[in-house]
Amino acid sequence: MTAIDFAAFVDQLAAVSGETIRPFFRTALGVENKSRSGGFDPVTAADRTAEAAMRALIKQTFPEHGILGEEFDAERPDAEYVWVLDPIDGTKSFICGMPAWGTLIALTRRGEPIYGMMHQPFTREHFTGDGSAASYRGPAGDRRERHFVNVASFGLGGEAVQRVRGWSRIFPGRARYLAAALPTLAAGRAFHLRLWLDDAAPVEFHATTVALANGRYQGGGILIAPQAAIDDGLIDVTLVERVCLAEVAANLRLLYSGDIWSHPKVHHWCAARVRAEAETATPLEMDGEPVGTLPLEAEVLPRALRLILPAATAPLPAPPRRRIPIPRRPYS
Repeated sequence: MTAIDFAAFVDQLAAVSGETIRPFFRTALGVENKSRSGGFDPVTAADRTAEAAMRALIKQTFPEHGILGEEFDAERPDAEYVWVLDPIDGTKSFICGMPAWGTLIALTRRGEPIYGMMHQPFTREHFTGDGSAASYRGPAGDRRERHFVNVASFGLGGEAVQRVRGWSRIFPGRARYLAAALPTLAAGRAFHLRLWLDDAAPVEFHATTVALANGRYQGGGILIAPQAAIDDGLIDVTLVERVCLAEVAANLRLLYSGDIWSHPKVHHWCAARVRAEAETATPLEMDGEPVGTLPLEAEVLPRALRLILPAATAPLPAPPRRRIPIPRRPYS
């Protein structure tokens, strides 16, 4: 199992601990000092009750997993998967009625952390991370912010990146990417997408893949945005409608020659802001790293990077380009 497989269960643990802790917060409760060195290390009934509730749920759901907790002895610490629990991190703030505390939940596999959450039951906020991305969820909903320099893509691009992770680098990047794309193409899979470009009305497509490009290349040399310029303040959007494996094989030359936009099923626009939604889970990658699924909002951060170049190096001229009109075509 992966970290993603455990994410829903971590939410359950957070809910159980929160339901246990909230009735104790800002009430009169006994405090015990568990320090053995003369300091003040408080623990309350809320700490112990919440950890006991999380332990019970873990043992009921994953009896083979280990548990390391703040308030009780370790259980199966040598197991493949071990949960690390701190029911109330910030007990001093908790007993003073200040909301500067939270429940910490982490999962390790063979000693390496793979998922973690900080849950604040009183403010109902969650902060989570899986080693590749961090996310926030609060009363107002979810928001995750990441940056990409080259290309973000979703649909086939996102699925291919998920598959290729961990593959041997003996084979060149182009071969790995095409091999990872084969299952999606062979199945004729397409994603029902809705796009907003700048302030225009949304357009809908059944698409195989969509790329939001600052740079020109993707997937081991595919020239996905032949005219993209990283410093023009615009995102080049390349959308490929539903295509099958035979169509891609017959037009493979277009992927690497810079003529991809000449195909009738390929659409290209430029915009400073792009929003994308999908009816089903649509994988998303940024600069070759899987980061989740749609929805997505992307915008250009002008001149956010500074590059150090040799003094004698002249900037490469950008190819001629024009701003492509935002699409007005209805979904069909």
